[in-house]
Amino acid sequence: MKKTLNAKAFTLLTVCVMLLLLFFGACSNTADLQTQVSGKWQRTQADGIVDINLAATPKTLVLDGQSYTAEIEGVDQGTYTVKVKVHPSDGDPETWSLSQKWNDNGSSFNLAFRHNGTTETLVPAGKS
Repeated sequence: MKKTLNAKAFTLLTVCVMLLLLFFGACSNTADLQTQVSGKWQRTQADGIVDINLAATPKTLVLDGQSYTAEIEGVDQGTYTVKVKVHPSDGDPETWSLSQKWNDNGSSFNLAFRHNGTTETLVPAGKS
Protein backbone atom coordinates (compact mmCIF):
# COMPACT_ATOMS: atom_id res chain seq x y z
CA MET A 1 0.00 0.00 0.00
CA LYS A 2 2.86 2.36 0.84
CA LYS A 3 4.47 1.72 -2.59
CA THR A 4 1.14 2.46 -4.33
CA LEU A 5 0.81 5.73 -2.40
CA ASN A 6 4.39 6.72 -3.29
CA ALA A 7 3.79 5.89 -6.96
CA LYS A 8 0.61 7.99 -7.03
CA ALA A 9 2.37 10.89 -5.29
CA PHE A 10 5.26 10.67 -7.73
CA THR A 11 2.87 10.62 -10.72
CA LEU A 12 0.93 13.60 -9.37
CA LEU A 13 4.14 15.53 -8.75
CA THR A 14 5.37 14.74 -12.27
CA VAL A 15 2.10 15.94 -13.83
CA CYS A 16 2.23 19.17 -11.80
CA VAL A 17 5.80 19.87 -12.87
CA MET A 18 4.90 19.25 -16.53
CA LEU A 19 1.92 21.61 -16.31
CA LEU A 20 4.08 24.32 -14.76
CA LEU A 21 6.67 23.92 -17.51
CA LEU A 22 3.97 24.20 -20.16
CA PHE A 23 2.53 27.29 -18.49
CA PHE A 24 5.87 29.06 -18.22
CA GLY A 25 6.79 27.97 -21.74
CA ALA A 26 3.62 29.57 -23.10
CA CYS A 27 4.33 32.78 -21.20
CA SER A 28 7.89 32.97 -22.52
CA ASN A 29 6.73 32.52 -26.14
CA THR A 30 4.87 35.85 -25.92
CA ALA A 31 8.08 37.65 -25.03
CA ASP A 32 9.95 35.65 -27.67
CA LEU A 33 7.60 36.83 -30.42
CA GLN A 34 8.17 40.45 -29.42
CA THR A 35 11.91 39.82 -29.44
CA GLN A 36 11.77 38.01 -32.81
CA VAL A 37 10.05 40.91 -34.60
CA SER A 38 12.35 43.52 -33.03
CA GLY A 39 15.18 44.79 -35.18
CA LYS A 40 15.79 46.64 -38.43
CA TRP A 41 13.53 45.70 -41.34
CA GLN A 42 13.73 46.78 -44.99
CA ARG A 43 10.52 47.96 -46.64
CA THR A 44 9.83 46.18 -49.95
CA GLN A 45 7.08 48.47 -51.29
CA ALA A 46 8.84 51.72 -50.38
CA ASP A 47 12.35 52.85 -49.59
CA GLY A 48 13.49 52.90 -46.03
CA ILE A 49 14.04 50.98 -42.86
CA VAL A 50 11.52 50.23 -40.14
CA ASP A 51 13.24 50.00 -36.77
CA ILE A 52 11.17 47.94 -34.32
CA ASN A 53 12.04 47.82 -30.63
CA LEU A 54 9.44 45.78 -28.72
CA ALA A 55 11.89 43.73 -26.65
CA ALA A 56 13.06 46.54 -24.34
CA THR A 57 11.75 49.64 -22.63
CA PRO A 58 10.77 52.09 -23.98
CA LYS A 59 9.03 50.21 -26.78
CA THR A 60 9.27 52.15 -30.05
CA LEU A 61 8.80 51.90 -33.80
CA VAL A 62 10.61 54.20 -36.20
CA LEU A 63 8.94 54.59 -39.61
CA ASP A 64 9.95 57.15 -42.24
CA GLY A 65 12.20 58.89 -39.70
CA GLN A 66 9.29 59.35 -37.28
CA SER A 67 9.62 57.66 -33.88
CA TYR A 68 6.45 56.30 -32.29
CA THR A 69 6.02 55.27 -28.67
CA ALA A 70 4.46 51.82 -28.66
CA GLU A 71 2.41 49.65 -26.32
CA ILE A 72 1.78 45.94 -26.84
CA GLU A 73 -1.99 45.50 -27.18
CA GLY A 74 -1.90 41.77 -27.72
CA VAL A 75 0.03 38.78 -28.97
CA ASP A 76 -1.65 36.01 -30.96
CA GLN A 77 0.60 32.95 -30.98
CA GLY A 78 -1.72 31.14 -33.41
CA THR A 79 -1.20 33.74 -36.15
CA TYR A 80 2.29 34.88 -35.02
CA THR A 81 0.96 38.43 -34.69
CA VAL A 82 1.84 41.29 -32.35
CA LYS A 83 -0.69 44.14 -32.15
CA VAL A 84 0.87 47.43 -31.17
CA LYS A 85 -0.77 50.71 -30.21
CA VAL A 86 1.37 53.60 -31.44
CA HIS A 87 1.06 57.19 -30.33
CA PRO A 88 1.64 59.70 -33.14
CA SER A 89 2.65 63.13 -31.90
CA ASP A 90 -0.05 64.80 -34.02
CA GLY A 91 -3.08 62.55 -33.64
CA ASP A 92 -5.01 59.80 -31.94
CA PRO A 93 -3.39 56.45 -31.10
CA GLU A 94 -3.49 53.85 -33.88
CA THR A 95 -3.25 50.06 -33.76
CA TRP A 96 -0.67 48.50 -36.05
CA SER A 97 0.12 44.81 -36.41
CA LEU A 98 3.22 42.80 -37.21
CA SER A 99 2.73 39.21 -38.38
CA GLN A 100 5.46 36.70 -39.02
CA LYS A 101 5.20 35.02 -42.45
CA TRP A 102 7.46 31.97 -42.38
CA ASN A 103 9.12 30.51 -45.49
CA ASP A 104 8.25 26.98 -46.66
CA ASN A 105 10.91 25.20 -44.61
CA GLY A 106 10.37 27.30 -41.46
CA SER A 107 13.92 28.61 -41.29
CA SER A 108 13.20 32.35 -41.65
CA PHE A 109 10.35 34.81 -41.85
CA ASN A 110 9.33 38.19 -43.23
CA LEU A 111 6.82 40.51 -41.58
CA ALA A 112 3.40 41.59 -42.80
CA PHE A 113 3.20 45.13 -41.44
CA ARG A 114 -0.33 46.58 -41.27
CA HIS A 115 -0.53 50.30 -40.57
CA ASN A 116 -2.56 53.30 -41.70
CA GLY A 117 -4.92 51.10 -43.74
CA THR A 118 -2.14 49.44 -45.75
CA THR A 119 -0.19 46.20 -45.54
CA GLU A 120 3.39 45.92 -46.66
CA THR A 121 6.07 43.25 -46.47
CA LEU A 122 9.19 43.83 -44.43
CA VAL A 123 12.35 41.75 -44.87
CA PRO A 124 15.35 41.67 -42.53
CA ALA A 125 17.58 44.67 -43.30
CA GLY A 126 20.44 43.66 -45.57
CA LYS A 127 18.47 40.80 -47.21
CA SER A 128 16.22 42.73 -49.57
